[in-house]
Amino acid sequence: MNTTEQISKREIKYHDLLIKSDDLKKDILSILDSETNLSKLNLIHEDKYINGITADFTCVYDDEIKAASSSDDDDF
Repeated sequence: MNTTEQISKREIKYHDLLIKSDDLKKDILSILDSETNLSKLNLIHEDKYINGITADFTCVYDDEIKAASSSDDDDF
C-alpha cells in the first residue's frame, strides 16, 4: 500500500468518526448558524472540487445545502 492509499484510508476513517459524532455535528450546525436538530442534518462525504474548493463534506440541513467560510476576511 502506498502513502496516498494510507492517507486516504485514514481520512475516510476520520470522516466516518466525524459523521457518527453527535457532538461534532452540533458544533458544525453552530458554525453554520443553524438549529441543532440533528434529525434534519445529513453529512455527505465528498473529497471533490466544488468551484475550485476541496470539500470534505456536503452539509444538507432541512433539505438545503449549507456552507461556511473559514473567515469573512478577504485574505483567502
